[in-house]
Amino acid sequence: MKNNKLVIKNCLFSIVLTFIVMTLVLIFQRMTPFGTNSYATRDAEIQYLDFYGYLQNIINGDDSFIYTYNSTLGGTGIGLFSYYLSSPINILICLFSKESYLLFFNIAFILKLAFCACTFSFYLQKRFNQRIKGIFVILLSVSYALMQYNIWQASNIMWLDGVYLLPLILLGIYKCIHEKKIGMLSVSVGLSIIFNWYSGGINCVFAIFWFLVEEVLLLIDNKNERKISRVFKDLVRYSASMIIGLMISAVIFIPSILALRSGVGSGFDWESLKNEFNGNALDSILTYFVGTESDDIRISIFCGTIPLIGVIGYFIRKGNNKKKLVLFTVFIFSLLFLYYKPFVLAFSLLKNVYSFWCRYSYVVIFTLIFIASHFFLDFDEIKNKRLVTYVCIAFSALLVISNYILNIYEMKYVYITAIVLVANSILINKISFIEEKNITTIFLSLVVVISCTELLLNTNIISSKKIMKNGSEYEKYVKEQDNQIKKIKSMDDSVYRISQTKTRNFDSESNLTANYNESLSYNYMTNTGYTSCPDNTALEILNKLGYKTEGYRITVTNTSIIGSDSLLGVKYILSPYDIQGLKKMDSVEKENDKYVYSNPYTIPIAFKFSDNFEEIEYKNNPFIYQNDIYSKLLGRRIEIYKKAEFKTIEKTDNNVVYEIINQNNNNPLYGNLPWKEPTEEVISINSLVKMNYACWLSPSVFYIPQKDSDTSSIITVTSKVENSIMEEQFYYLDLDLLELATKEIKDKKIENISLRKNGNIYAKTASGNEQEKLIITIPYSSGFKIYRNGELIEAEKFEDCFFMIPLLSGENEIRIEYKMPGLSVGMVLSFIAISYLIAQYFFKKNKIKLFNKSKTINK
Repeated sequence: MKNNKLVIKNCLFSIVLTFIVMTLVLIFQRMTPFGTNSYATRDAEIQYLDFYGYLQNIINGDDSFIYTYNSTLGGTGIGLFSYYLSSPINILICLFSKESYLLFFNIAFILKLAFCACTFSFYLQKRFNQRIKGIFVILLSVSYALMQYNIWQASNIMWLDGVYLLPLILLGIYKCIHEKKIGMLSVSVGLSIIFNWYSGGINCVFAIFWFLVEEVLLLIDNKNERKISRVFKDLVRYSASMIIGLMISAVIFIPSILALRSGVGSGFDWESLKNEFNGNALDSILTYFVGTESDDIRISIFCGTIPLIGVIGYFIRKGNNKKKLVLFTVFIFSLLFLYYKPFVLAFSLLKNVYSFWCRYSYVVIFTLIFIASHFFLDFDEIKNKRLVTYVCIAFSALLVISNYILNIYEMKYVYITAIVLVANSILINKISFIEEKNITTIFLSLVVVISCTELLLNTNIISSKKIMKNGSEYEKYVKEQDNQIKKIKSMDDSVYRISQTKTRNFDSESNLTANYNESLSYNYMTNTGYTSCPDNTALEILNKLGYKTEGYRITVTNTSIIGSDSLLGVKYILSPYDIQGLKKMDSVEKENDKYVYSNPYTIPIAFKFSDNFEEIEYKNNPFIYQNDIYSKLLGRRIEIYKKAEFKTIEKTDNNVVYEIINQNNNNPLYGNLPWKEPTEEVISINSLVKMNYACWLSPSVFYIPQKDSDTSSIITVTSKVENSIMEEQFYYLDLDLLELATKEIKDKKIENISLRKNGNIYAKTASGNEQEKLIITIPYSSGFKIYRNGELIEAEKFEDCFFMIPLLSGENEIRIEYKMPGLSVGMVLSFIAISYLIAQYFFKKNKIKLFNKSKTINK
């Protein structure tokens, strides 16, 4: 009981120190609640804040992670939920309003860091049987919590669940080998995958390596007692435990994997499996100082000078040389994980990574601190601490000289690290020669203050580069956007989609944005999205309709293509500028500089048609493709888009100027310039609009605003690459023809359509015939079951995407149910695994009771 109290005490002290450091950082950086800034930057600002709104909608019963209609035309939300939102800390979102998400993000981040300190403290004390002084347990734990990885990846908060669960997984491996217990390993592995399958996968890969480490260490400690048969039994027990852990997570993991296989996870990047290095592993050692950043060829593993002193001290202290050789080999291998491409691919879960380096470097830092912990074992018995100081001085000199030569980072941070390293090593050395307890306490307190100040400085430096600095603007945007969407919904309760030409974080210089998830937060159907698990068929048809797809994740919709929008049921468009063909709604006030426009040509989400037209072949022209779709729906040839007359009035290797004749200023004019390769072009339209083009996040089709007085439009294209344009596609939309076409399709709408929760759809028509089919512009995937008048039927796909259901003569009652693929199997596997662990626990508990009872009777 006394030992357990000490364990809890050290865990609490680790948490408190972490909280103190992070609170000071919030104050220094004026982050909420002490200002308006936040760690929610980069992808957190672009995606996660809107995902939190989605999670809150789920909690409130307004949406579902099983299926949502509010992203990329519709699809399962399990992949999004399991990657971004399944952390238990996220349940706290129900205590915050949308305007307060920046505060929630900061709180969630600090809580995860506190968990890191807590679990690592628990690990050190249990793994080393409390042979490490409490003060060093606390310092090493805070170093783990505030390591460079955690602060650098603050915006990718979902990965940090794997960081605080890693110590429990590795402690589980220790217990599996030494105590023959599998519970901790199985449960921690299962929870790690549930809380975030990506970092959970990284932990599982590292767990394979760590099992070998623990086996070799045990072999060294018990060389005369270890037998091959025992190692084999350990391997079987470990493998069984890992499998049980995977089974525990199956209820989330299996549906997520199946969802990902239809999106970006549809294949592995085996071409990256090369016998090459990304950089020099020595750089991670020579850049071990405060404020360092990670990139694709230089990974920072900084976690404070106390772990560094521990590593240096361990390798020069007297002791088991074989164990030192093993741990040195372990450290070298862990560094290779960061730089050797086969290892990089393995820890990246067989997918190429192009940003946020390095997503798994926390396992290397864990290894570093683990080795350092061996120096602090039985600290009072170490006799050559003075040598540690000398080596630390030499290492400090090496840092200064090497970085002075390399001239990569600011030298003041190198000097600070060198001074702190020497100061801490001297204080730790002096502690050994002081017998007065009060003076020892003072010296240890100085070590704590200096170490925490160093970690505070490092955290503050990195945080200053990683924070959102427009928090008040975010709050204003959220309030106004919420007001505008609620106003639209209050006026129109039918089924429709909403799009917009300007979002939060819209770059006014490039006219580009990556904020395409607002529909999830504000709970409305749309034709866009940016997630890691969309339905590929939805992305493909949107791309053909003129809304470019990026990286199998994003649909670029920063303009309104009225022909496409009408097909997709986009009834309202939020835009700061007028668009020919759309009607400004004076009944909805301007918010966030955006007006609400209605699309009078919107086709209902469900309608009938006769499939008697030729198959459509996409010809790399979104305008011809739309003409073909409308022709197919009407059963006759129609061209709502017509070629616009244009001429090239100027052309050089890197500059082209087009003049487009305005045939009718009331008809919207569009352009599309397919490019050979990304070139970062700049397009100027009538000297009114300038936007980046042929690059990441740029559209393919762009709208060309016209003035009534203009007889032509001038398009200027400036490119960094010679002759980059493959084809000029300039078309105008004949609104009269579009009105005729959409009216004819609207006349075939069905009488009753209801999109219900969890992907369930109900539709009813009283006037069907066997020559007709029902189209519902929702992506049709394998999870759907379709019942027509109570009979289970198979549906076809319209353009390999949407529901196309054959009808019968007379009344047709269509009931569509969505069952998440893999959910039932996952639930069964999770139930079996959890039941097994519970049964095993009670069996062992009762066995111990019976054994003790028998022992008492014998006495």
